[in-house]
Amino acid sequence: MKLAKAEELIRRALADRPAPHIEDSLGWVFYKQGRLREAGALFQNLLPRIDPLYMNQGVVVFDHAGDVYYRLGWKDLAAANWTKVIELADQVKKPTKDVRTVRAAAAGKLAALKSSAPPAVAPLGQGVKE
Repeated sequence: MKLAKAEELIRRALADRPAPHIEDSLGWVFYKQGRLREAGALFQNLLPRIDPLYMNQGVVVFDHAGDVYYRLGWKDLAAANWTKVIELADQVKKPTKDVRTVRAAAAGKLAALKSSAPPAVAPLGQGVKE
């Protein structure tokens, strides 16, 4: 709801300690603000740097990227990222509830795409037009 403040705090955190999960948070703020091109560019830069050893983190990041790419009209990239979510989640030995939830959502998004239905991507922020 307070996306401008969130962006400010995330940028401060990135200045102090750059980390993929913090960059993901900035990309997600851009998404919620409707700044989809900026979010898309951020994720295109971030995804190649995701460490597969941190699969829990990667599950969320690739899901966020998939939602961004879908809203940008890049359906093939969205599908590739949601497929990566499932791949990473399935490699987690003891998945958390969040990992299981994100994996199930990604599978649903992929199924929707395959049936030509709109996937249930995350909503944009309050007051941001679709």
